Amino acid sequence: MASGGAEIIVFPIRHHSPACAAMLAAALDEIRPSRLLIEAPADFADLIAALADPRIVAPVAIVSMPDRTPSEADSRAILYYPLCDHSPELVALRWAFRNGVPVTPIDLPSRHAAMLDPAAAAAGGPILLTREEAFTAGAYVRALCERTGARDGNEVWDRLFESRIGHRDWRGFFQTVETYCRHLRETIPPQSHVDDGRLAREAHMRHVLAEASAAGGRLAVVVGGLHVPALEADAGPISEPSPPGRLALVRYDYARLDRAGGYAAGLPSPGFYERLARAFAGDATATWDGLALDILVGFADRLRRDGLATAFRLPTMLAAAETASRLAALRGLPGPGRCELIDAVQTTAVKEAVEAGTAPVLAAFETYLTGDRIGEVPPGRFVVPLVEDVRARARALGFSLDRAAPASRVLDLQREPRHRAASRFLHALDLIGAGFARRTAGPDPGQRRRSTQLHETWSYAWGPAVEAALFDRLLDGDRLETVCRTEILRRLAGLAEDGRGREAAPAAALYAVALRAGLAGELAPIASRIEAVLAEADALPDLLVAFRLLAAPAPGAPEQTGAALIGLCYRRLAASLATLADLEGQQAIATARGLADLAADLTDPENLAALDRTLMTEAVLDLIDGDLPPFLLGAVAAVARLLGCLGEAAFERRVQNAFAGVYEQASERAAVLSGILAAVPRFLVGSPTLIGMVDRFLAGLDDVTFLAVLPELRLAFSTLNPIEIERVAAQIPGLHRTGGAPNPAAGLTALELAENTAIGLRLAERWRSQGLTAWLAGET
Repeated sequence: MASGGAEIIVFPIRHHSPACAAMLAAALDEIRPSRLLIEAPADFADLIAALADPRIVAPVAIVSMPDRTPSEADSRAILYYPLCDHSPELVALRWAFRNGVPVTPIDLPSRHAAMLDPAAAAAGGPILLTREEAFTAGAYVRALCERTGARDGNEVWDRLFESRIGHRDWRGFFQTVETYCRHLRETIPPQSHVDDGRLAREAHMRHVLAEASAAGGRLAVVVGGLHVPALEADAGPISEPSPPGRLALVRYDYARLDRAGGYAAGLPSPGFYERLARAFAGDATATWDGLALDILVGFADRLRRDGLATAFRLPTMLAAAETASRLAALRGLPGPGRCELIDAVQTTAVKEAVEAGTAPVLAAFETYLTGDRIGEVPPGRFVVPLVEDVRARARALGFSLDRAAPASRVLDLQREPRHRAASRFLHALDLIGAGFARRTAGPDPGQRRRSTQLHETWSYAWGPAVEAALFDRLLDGDRLETVCRTEILRRLAGLAEDGRGREAAPAAALYAVALRAGLAGELAPIASRIEAVLAEADALPDLLVAFRLLAAPAPGAPEQTGAALIGLCYRRLAASLATLADLEGQQAIATARGLADLAADLTDPENLAALDRTLMTEAVLDLIDGDLPPFLLGAVAAVARLLGCLGEAAFERRVQNAFAGVYEQASERAAVLSGILAAVPRFLVGSPTLIGMVDRFLAGLDDVTFLAVLPELRLAFSTLNPIEIERVAAQIPGLHRTGGAPNPAAGLTALELAENTAIGLRLAERWRSQGLTAWLAGET
């Protein structure tokens, strides 16, 4: 093609195609262009030049992010332009860097509306600038699959083009690629070219090409094959301006480069194509069969390292190599490609039926073909500040970022300051959903007392997915603490939007998260929001949970952290105690236990010493003298005993009065017992007086009444631990002066005892109906 005084040579490519990359390298060495024009966003010019840094290791990606305050015309979507060693674009760029040839990106700026995939932009998800859906869909691809027997468009491409990687006729190769892409384009509905922005992009490409050709010389133009037919038209109108964006150069990995992984980035199995590119790079002796055997040997080594060697022994491996070679010959190929290798492994190593690729060996082989390579980007001008901040901290805290496989880390929270810092770092990343680490063991962060468990265990792995999650947070700040603070405030605002603006517990939970994430210097705005929530909160169960969360110790947090919030929550809690009588069921049980925990903390000089204990004691005394349901009366009496409002004698007297006449029904008396045991079990276990009272109460029940109150009794005594049960059982023989005589009911469960009693009642009723009552009484 000639235009003005320039000679223009257009190279139609498919992204990440080793054959296109190899042919392009040979062509550039031969034609020696004076300028390189490449399909990349116009605003990537400086970053493209930065790729010349020899410290950069592919795969990498250029990332385009919205401005910190994006306009209505811009999307919050993040755009990726990935490159690997076998990407034709990167091969061309490296050639230009080596030979001092200027490079011009010819596509629209990255934030232009035409560059955004409408569906992905609407969802705010990542968008790839190397989308190639047309190579795997459409009438032309389906027709070729039917004619050749290929399963999909990727296999068609491999047979037509990747199989020619060892050839040297680059002119014939690119002519065939152009013809193929023209047919693909002809089958795409015309409106699709408008909807996906292709026409606007191509108009811009023609403008840039026209400007470059006016300067003369030999121009090499590297573009996706689908665009080539459009470059022959007139330049057309200039596109409208684009919103500004921020650019960065980031690490990428083969998992996200894999088209089969759902990223639409190009060809699947990038690990395989990397091996293909290396095998035929300037090696005249390379063969397809040799490549296939090398891949199968490598796969066997990987299985052996993973402890799965028996699944792919030497005979199986050799059989797979032979099968792959025969399949290639049958399909008219120079040797086994990706599909032939997968088919061969499935045929020789998979014995069971394969449903959707679920066979373990086949799945492992496909993962092996994907590869686990991760790129590297050195610190510099185009590194994302937030990503660099997180990476620097991770390395300083001893986390390895150079492998994709998960590693484990055990942190000593009580004795190692550096470990506590690592824990805060991991909790911060977990808060913002970075996906870097998963906590597998450790103390409960919401517990009310300091745990005896000293260690926390995490599983972690760094990768581009972590960096992608951090990119999603770039508008929230450049430092991890700032991003975490923004996330906490966003969640607090979300509670209000969801109608939960008066719920103390979820707000307190967010404060606890902030403490675990080490946001000591960012707490002021968070605490201010939570104070507003606490000031409105009035639900007793909710406030008890909030108090426990606020008062729970956070490793490494300052001692007085949150003291004002704890005090406010405590005052609101004391004021709402009068609503206790309104609670029922499981809510009443949980609240009774929560009040007992609070009372225990208030009486411990090491806990909450700054709180005014009289607020709670006065509220409890008002309750105990009021009209409470029996369960709550027992619980409040136990709490009063714990707080010191009632002495031991006064406590026992109140319980005895409840059993003696306050409550007439046996079920109500059993509920009093349940309340005591739910709140403070030791007050029954340690009181011979109360044990004797309960014993007399149980002894006085007839069978029918016993069955009626048995569910309540089971609930009550289920709170006792084995040691407490032993202590109670040891006192029973003395009450009956049995000297420890065997109990005929010993060894029966509560359910068995209830069933036996019910059987006895049914028998007695049957005897009465048959007039045998008097006879039975005479017998006894």
